[in-house]
Amino acid sequence: MKHLPIEHLMRVFTIDAMDNKYVFGEVLTTNDNEEAIFLWPIIEHTQFPCYRPSRSTRRSAALSRPREHWRELVNPAAYGQALPWQRALTFSITHDIPCNATFRRHDARGQDEYLANAYIMAATGGVPLVYSDHNESADAYPGDRDRWAESWNRYGHRAG
Repeated sequence: MKHLPIEHLMRVFTIDAMDNKYVFGEVLTTNDNEEAIFLWPIIEHTQFPCYRPSRSTRRSAALSRPREHWRELVNPAAYGQALPWQRALTFSITHDIPCNATFRRHDARGQDEYLANAYIMAATGGVPLVYSDHNESADAYPGDRDRWAESWNRYGHRAG
């Protein structure tokens, strides 16, 4: 979404065909300067919910940190770690992490991924997004086979 002019976004996503649809955008940033240029204009001038991997991925990692950091999980926006809840799409894994070698370093394994998914499903506010695939990354990374297949519908957890 960050590479499209706001005027274009408003024209495309306000047409009648978008009524009763949930439209959100990815605004990938790596630092505060990029957030100022790309993310905040979209937040200020549109109504689109967004997710931003640079912050959300780090927030998921807080689950495995010492207990004093857990308070950030109650209201991450108060600590500058999240978008306002009504504009947030929360996640633990996105399509970039399994399928893009650059982002694999953000991969949460085993219990951390399970806890992160439990957190986004139980948190008040935001819309949870649970990544699921059809083994698209398994050819390059054999350990991914069936890791995320129907992950939105799992009762148990398969440690990664």
